[in-house]
Amino acid sequence: MRNFSKLFALVLLLSLGISLGFGWGNATHVYFSNCLGVKFGPLNQNEIYGSVLPDLFNLEPSAAGLADAFHFNTDLMMDLYLAAPSREAKAAVYGFITHNNVWGADFTAHDNGITVGNKGWVIYYADKLAPRMKLYLVSLFTNIGVPAGDAEGIAGLLAPAMAHDLVETAVDVLVKRSMDPLIGERLYRAAKVRSADVPEVFASALAGYIPRDRFLDGEKEYREGMMMYGQLFMLPEATLIQELGNLSAGVAAGYIKANTNLDVTVDPAKVVEYLTMAIDLVKPHYRLELYATLINLEKEMAKHRIASAGPVFALFREDVVEGELEQVDLPAQRPTAIVLDQNYPNPFNPTTTISYHLPADGHVSLKVYNTIGQEVATLVDESVAAGVHQATWNAANLPSGVYIYRLNTGSFLETKRMMLVK
Repeated sequence: MRNFSKLFALVLLLSLGISLGFGWGNATHVYFSNCLGVKFGPLNQNEIYGSVLPDLFNLEPSAAGLADAFHFNTDLMMDLYLAAPSREAKAAVYGFITHNNVWGADFTAHDNGITVGNKGWVIYYADKLAPRMKLYLVSLFTNIGVPAGDAEGIAGLLAPAMAHDLVETAVDVLVKRSMDPLIGERLYRAAKVRSADVPEVFASALAGYIPRDRFLDGEKEYREGMMMYGQLFMLPEATLIQELGNLSAGVAAGYIKANTNLDVTVDPAKVVEYLTMAIDLVKPHYRLELYATLINLEKEMAKHRIASAGPVFALFREDVVEGELEQVDLPAQRPTAIVLDQNYPNPFNPTTTISYHLPADGHVSLKVYNTIGQEVATLVDESVAAGVHQATWNAANLPSGVYIYRLNTGSFLETKRMMLVK
């Protein structure tokens, strides 16, 4: 387990320090790469390794512009592609290009979540998880004597990045569960057998940013980390989640220490709880976004005239259920039934969000009551268009306790309970 701890220090803790440096998780990038390009032999393995390699540059925050250059600089990426000296190196650069933040896979995680509008998909769901993460962080800080107001402020700054990491890890777990059970083996093998000229290609391109030997040493260590991450994802899911909790607890404490100089002990069971929460949060939606991302990637690679390095350009559609693919082209589908979601977060303090789904335009009443039936808030009382809507309730002026919210459309009436904890 000591080696796994080293892995997380490499690929989790330091990446958290650069908010632009992470989007989709490594297993998810392996899935994208394996779907889009060649699917056999050393070309496939080099392409997969190239698709996770951009996150190496998150480990060099002291090299000004390095992470941005390799996540955003498409000219530099194209120069790499054209200069690759072998088919293996070209395959690695092909995978590398699919990762980028401009129009690659990370674009949909950071900037344009295809199925959730203009906000990145991972950021969208991290924003839903962050308030609950914040509650736990506040408790950690107040328990070591940080004043409540300061604890709130610090937790508010740290929670989004930590929630982001949990969301991308949750998608990695779901990819292993439902889309590619061999994802860990693919990553391990790709890192283990990557072509020797792959690091040389990138080291040459990096000459203006980092000394060659420094990069090669970093790539060697990162490669070992990716092999360990692959081994981790070979474990049965229950064991994988437990190990992620055990290992990430120490990493989270280190991240907090690095950013606040506060010494806290993070409970591994809490990490497992929040990771499980993240899995449940994204499970209904992640497949649709991954397929939509692949459609977008396929179009962008063709637009930029970047062809797979192998003899076969393996389109991902052969792996997609036809009905699900059709849904990707209709990201703004109208709900088919009235649904009242559970509020999020719950418990909450002092704000929470309630979502509801309408298949047709109509008058909506959404009100909040205390446990003796007194109305304490009217969140919606007007005509609302069909679609998915959200209402936010701020209960700052009310006491802790159980509250009831009720959605009434005339033909539909449903109530749910929520808890305010101050």
